[in-house]
Amino acid sequence: MNSPYHIQFYKPEDRPTLEDFYRAVYGGEVWRDNTQLGWYLDQPLATGGSSLAVTEDNQIVAAQPFCDFPLHTPWGAARATLFLDVATHPEHRRQGLFRRVVAAARTAAFER
Repeated sequence: MNSPYHIQFYKPEDRPTLEDFYRAVYGGEVWRDNTQLGWYLDQPLATGGSSLAVTEDNQIVAAQPFCDFPLHTPWGAARATLFLDVATHPEHRRQGLFRRVVAAARTAAFER
């Protein structure tokens, strides 16, 4: 089965398209109040990024941002991954994109 979507990971040049995506999901500039973009892209504590579902014409239609941060435990230092702000564009829902971007981010977290 051919899918019109592919999964990729965030690159800095994706920023304007990611912001447009959140505008579509949240209905304008309120996305800035409803997301934690700064945590995972602007000032991540460790590794930050996002798995993205992208159409053939390079429009972001789903995203699963993440942010790694150090975790100090009685057994030593570890890394934890926080998943934030997962969303799917209203016109692309019910296509399995939520599941795909979460799975890609989760797999990448275990590989880091």
